[in-house]
Amino acid sequence: MTMHREIELKLEVAPEDAERLRRIPPLASASHAEQHQHSIYFDTPRRKLQKAGFMLRVRQSGESMVQTVKSAPSGAGLFERDEWEVPVQAMAPDLDAASRTPLAKVLTPKLQDQIEQLAAIEVERTTWAVGNGDDRIEVTFDEGEVSTNEARRSFNELELELKGGSRKALFGLCEQLGARVPLRLSVLSKADRALAIADGTVDQVKKAQRIDLTEDMSVAEGFTAIVMSCLQHFRWNERIVAKGRDPEALHQLRVAMRRLRSAFGLFRPVLRQSRRFRLLSKDLRWASRTLGEARNLDVFLMLLERRSMDDEQVKRQREESYDRVVAMLDSPRFLGMMLNLVRWLFIGKWRERAPSQLPLGSFAARRLQKDWARLAGERSLSKMREKQRHQFRLRTKKFRYALEFLRSINPGAKHDAKPFHAALEALQDELGQLNDMVIAKRLAAAGGIPADGLIDEGARAGMLERIDRRYAELLAIGPYWRPNAPRRPEAAAARRQDATKPPAASRRRGPRSAGSAPG
Repeated sequence: MTMHREIELKLEVAPEDAERLRRIPPLASASHAEQHQHSIYFDTPRRKLQKAGFMLRVRQSGESMVQTVKSAPSGAGLFERDEWEVPVQAMAPDLDAASRTPLAKVLTPKLQDQIEQLAAIEVERTTWAVGNGDDRIEVTFDEGEVSTNEARRSFNELELELKGGSRKALFGLCEQLGARVPLRLSVLSKADRALAIADGTVDQVKKAQRIDLTEDMSVAEGFTAIVMSCLQHFRWNERIVAKGRDPEALHQLRVAMRRLRSAFGLFRPVLRQSRRFRLLSKDLRWASRTLGEARNLDVFLMLLERRSMDDEQVKRQREESYDRVVAMLDSPRFLGMMLNLVRWLFIGKWRERAPSQLPLGSFAARRLQKDWARLAGERSLSKMREKQRHQFRLRTKKFRYALEFLRSINPGAKHDAKPFHAALEALQDELGQLNDMVIAKRLAAAGGIPADGLIDEGARAGMLERIDRRYAELLAIGPYWRPNAPRRPEAAAARRQDATKPPAASRRRGPRSAGSAPG
């Protein structure tokens, strides 16, 4: 059995760009091989292998058949994982051989009986060997189709696999190809693609996934894992926005961008000396503004519909804003930014600096303490001016994302963690609704729409009253990730008093009165 660590960059290519890709130097001048591949992916009906972080595949290329077990990939674009290969005699899994890999920990006799075919993939593969000195890169272009009992889906995928040499050469080749043909980071391995199509989830909106970090990771490793997770969240929903202009997919796209920018802010002390960090931050702000304009119009239209108001001009503006979003996603500036971001993540000079090599645990504790101190220093949110409250809302959002990023290394006291997150989400939700009302008034004024009846002033007054109580509740729980942290006496008293009251209506799940779910 052969085991090796695979480092490959996965990218998506539009069908109309396939021929142009083949004519790009150095591919045009390099020798190439063509091959048909037939692959079958296996799992249990409840996807036990995938949940354990493994993929099981049998692939036929020519006369040879090989079984492969792979560990889960690391995120969007760059796939770095272990794999174990063994020749087999049939297009069916050899579970005895699989039991000699780390997959053995889940391959119980009962589970082995449940393994079944998940999907088949047919691929026409073209492979080039590109090299310069010690740098050797295998370039693979797959034009394929995934088929299950219920569905078929075609795809075009470009893989750059580092066979020897430096990662710098891998990204250099990617940059060279991306300058001639639009390339997008891929968030789906073939196994992921097969699973999503088999389960009918490939076109479903997806929220951010949990990030598993460890305290002994370096700051560079932690930041890279967080950013790759944000990119995976973004790219999954980007496909849905471009295809169907789904408002919830756009919302998740905006959330993913906000999370990405929050990660930049959280790690800014380590990154701020990097010129690329400053350029990327500028591009992320540009992308975020474009997404925000479309999302604001989505929220405004939902508010108008709930008030039985209709405005064709706003609908046209919404369509035009989606046109700008799709144009942005297809633009050379945006595509270049995404590739540059991944390159900078993995081979940027920032990784070599001493602060990037510090333990993630101690860095995270300091950053959370500083951000909490900024958040916990207010007195009355209801008496703030709108602009002040908006800035405070942004701080709560960034702090919530930071806690979510670092949850696996800052578990804290479980009996306080859940109430803290619930209070923070409730506060953020009400602050978001208040901000939606401000935006609705601005958009109504700009469009000449009567403001009478647009905003429920009674509901607004109730929110202003509740946000102070929510904030006091948050302070009363305090920084649960620091069990011995002091708490404000008045906040603790407010929490005890609030515990005697029935839950507020806004704490129950249901549609927001003027806006989207907190992101």
